[in-house]
Amino acid sequence: MVNYNTERQLYARVANLVDLLYKIGFQFYYKGGNSMIRIERVDIAITTICNFTCSYCRGNPGERKRLPLDEIKHIISNFIELGARNFRLDGGEPFTYGDELFDVLEYLDERKLKCGIFTNASLINEKTIDKLKKYKDLTLFVTLHILNVANEFEKTLSGLKLLSKTDINVELILIVSKKNIPILEEKLVDIAELGFQLTLRPIIPIGKAFENMEQGFGALTELDVERIEVLLKNEKEKYPSFNVVNAISDIHKKKDGYHDKSEGFVLHVNTNSEILPSFAAGTSKYLGSALDLEQMKKKLEGETVIHFLKSADSAVLERINGTEQPTNEQIQL
Repeated sequence: MVNYNTERQLYARVANLVDLLYKIGFQFYYKGGNSMIRIERVDIAITTICNFTCSYCRGNPGERKRLPLDEIKHIISNFIELGARNFRLDGGEPFTYGDELFDVLEYLDERKLKCGIFTNASLINEKTIDKLKKYKDLTLFVTLHILNVANEFEKTLSGLKLLSKTDINVELILIVSKKNIPILEEKLVDIAELGFQLTLRPIIPIGKAFENMEQGFGALTELDVERIEVLLKNEKEKYPSFNVVNAISDIHKKKDGYHDKSEGFVLHVNTNSEILPSFAAGTSKYLGSALDLEQMKKKLEGETVIHFLKSADSAVLERINGTEQPTNEQIQL
């Protein structure tokens, strides 16, 4: 048994352990003996402007707002103070943000932070690629819109073909709905040839998808999930090297939330600089302003906020599964 001579020795050993855990990816924030929630990732909506018109968009396609560059940097700086090391830029379409998008990437890169961009890749060109190449810890998460309104799928494929000739990290995301399941097999042929990893995710009935539920954007049923599993099994036999992650089946099997909370919480910041538990949770409650560090320290600490985040997380899962969602409005923050 280890014998600690003084309380100071014990505290020093604990502090060294916390520091080690931090370095290997466990983000802790501590002050006065209290710990903040662990922040696995922060998604920042830098703009609501988008060049696509998806029928299942979670936002308001007519809205045209953008976070000022100085506010984005301020938000990132505040979350760094709270232990965050992983950021993703969201929209709208982030590449409509213009050249200042690369100022954000530079800011993240200088601080050795992990960065991702959710994009439809339709605005990717040779000039854009030349700028992106320098960021080694960047991943583009490209959402595929296979319903192909106004040739949107072809525009995305064009950008992806350019990216496939580079060493830029790219991961594909395909939101599966009842409406696009019939054409999924056909489109997977084009996608497989690109050589990127593909993750299938279920539709979440919010925003335009909620308004258009009767058009095939409602929650997937167990029968839909089984149909997708059979389809993927057949595609795997045709394209053995095609790496497809079926998050749909995994999510439908979950009972306690959308995200794996053992990895920490994913927080979202909208274009009003407000912190949300999730864009899809269906709550109007925010966790304060991401521009106010002192307020963030108070809001993101303690059992109440953990209860709120878990409740919001469960709400997302229940929306995906089409069951009645719990209310977050009764939780006092």
